[in-house]
Amino acid sequence: MVQVTILIDDKRLHFESKLDDLYQISVMYHFIDFADRITEISITKDYIIVTTEDRDFRTGATHVPIEKDDRRINNIDAYDWEGNHLWNIGDIVGDIKMSFFGGQVVTAKQLCAYNVLENMDEVPSVLYSCVAGGFLFIIDPIQKRLIKKISGMR
Repeated sequence: MVQVTILIDDKRLHFESKLDDLYQISVMYHFIDFADRITEISITKDYIIVTTEDRDFRTGATHVPIEKDDRRINNIDAYDWEGNHLWNIGDIVGDIKMSFFGGQVVTAKQLCAYNVLENMDEVPSVLYSCVAGGFLFIIDPIQKRLIKKISGMR
């Protein structure tokens, strides 16, 4: 299953597709290959963010440990519309010793409505939220910075 979220001018479309073997996307005639199965794609007018399955599953394992030795390079990557790599989530949150379960683009207005953010004037309108190990990470994908980390999310 692949989840796709598209967010353009505060209009949001989210859908799922029954694709079990998606390992490549094409961005403006540039093919991007992934070593791990793609589980989520978020699209905005400025970038594409791809979440892949935990790399520990490459060996065919059905269960993997939650805590990892090294996740400086993690399973979420952002690209521009020319196919250039912009960042890996590890560049923003650091080595959190676990892979990400998922993520999607959201608006600051949505997060304020759900009481995740208190003041949307202090953050950009388009954000990226992702979950790892019971923590919700709110990311500014353009400035490559962590806005907020909230515990107790799943």
